Amino acid sequence: MVDEAYWINIGRMINSLKFTCYLSRSKNAKLGYRLLMGVANPEDDIQGKPLEKLLDKRRVFYTSVEDIKKVVLFLEKMKKVYDIEVLKNPTYDLIKYCLDNPPDYSNWESFILWAETTEKETNLSINTTHRDTDNIQTIIE
Repeated sequence: MVDEAYWINIGRMINSLKFTCYLSRSKNAKLGYRLLMGVANPEDDIQGKPLEKLLDKRRVFYTSVEDIKKVVLFLEKMKKVYDIEVLKNPTYDLIKYCLDNPPDYSNWESFILWAETTEKETNLSINTTHRDTDNIQTIIE
């Protein structure tokens, strides 16, 4: 028997996921910048916690690459199995691209080349941002 409420909540989760992907200044990074990615479901509690169940942990904002990969894999499987367009979100597309093509931190020229190629391939601008206490501001045009 299919749990109808579960699948309704999965559908609601897919529509309410929030993704972030940006370059951030970092004193600890080799070149002074690092790529930060994240996913959150602001409605997770209301929807029966489908993202928490999917990732088997409770967070407000999931930032580990492994967690993000799991979410992307889940969404891509939903798209393939049910033949539906799960997300029309440029930041999601940018995250998928960055997971497949991570930054090259070996030297400044390689890093700049990666950023330029990423912007060209995704038609998005990767800008820098800063962390404002607990509020993460994403700047992607």
